[in-house]
Amino acid sequence: MSKKNNLGEMNDILFERLRRLNDPALTGDELDEEIRKTDAIIDVSQSIVAAGNLVLKAALARSDGMYRDDKEAPKMLMSGDDDEED
Repeated sequence: MSKKNNLGEMNDILFERLRRLNDPALTGDELDEEIRKTDAIIDVSQSIVAAGNLVLKAALARSDGMYRDDKEAPKMLMSGDDDEED
């Protein structure tokens, strides 16, 4: 698996899990294990999407002029900015 770290890769992983769960040969304990793995992947995926939405909202607020300058914006919401202190 490549390390793209983007929503397209996450989508590919989710569909891969769906195909695996749809395998008729999976039964019993194997199926239970795949369901547990899939549930964990879904939880992480939802966290990634929520974090992305927060970054998007922060970027939109920034572009809409919500902050007079970047120093007024919470640093943790400033996607792409370095972590150096001024």
